Amino acid sequence: MSFTLNKLAKKIDHVGDVTLRNFNGVHRTLSNLWYREQGNTNLPIGKTMIRLWDHYKNNKQELVKLSQAILAHLAEDQPITFDYPELDNPLEGRLLVGTHLYRERNKQIVKQKKQQYLDEFGCLRCETCDFDFANIYGSRGKGFIECHHVIPLSELNVATETKLNDLSLLCANCHRMIHRKQPWLSLESLSNLLHDSR
Repeated sequence: MSFTLNKLAKKIDHVGDVTLRNFNGVHRTLSNLWYREQGNTNLPIGKTMIRLWDHYKNNKQELVKLSQAILAHLAEDQPITFDYPELDNPLEGRLLVGTHLYRERNKQIVKQKKQQYLDEFGCLRCETCDFDFANIYGSRGKGFIECHHVIPLSELNVATETKLNDLSLLCANCHRMIHRKQPWLSLESLSNLLHDSR
């Protein structure tokens, strides 16, 4: 099953890390779902997985049909498309309270970086693709751009002084592409991707 899921992930261009659908992960998820059916609701299971399980456990013929279609597509090397079932009670919008650890960020250094760039170039534009929010969105985009830490804060073990040269200004698209999967791209690598795609 793990092999099939990984093959499917590649087929639909789903990007993940080395733990994506590995044997241990698949076994643990199925075990947790089974134990949930026995009444243990304290096991870590994603909400989407629970909704899919609850939908298909009472629709086994539909599940068999879908599984056979996926296996046939994989065997025939055909493109895969899905008709996703409507999930029961797909609730959103509830107010939730959570506790998270996150890396401290200094807004002042971001302001200084933006001002330094403005003083030098007269505008704020992406250092990779040259996108200028103010040029495209007018007054709504004026002064807006995202700030990227060249050395990821997640790699720091202790609080470290950030210098202006440790930051880069990026549009939301380029910033997201850098962080889409690990290892994160350097600005140079992202620029090369952009250059190769044009």
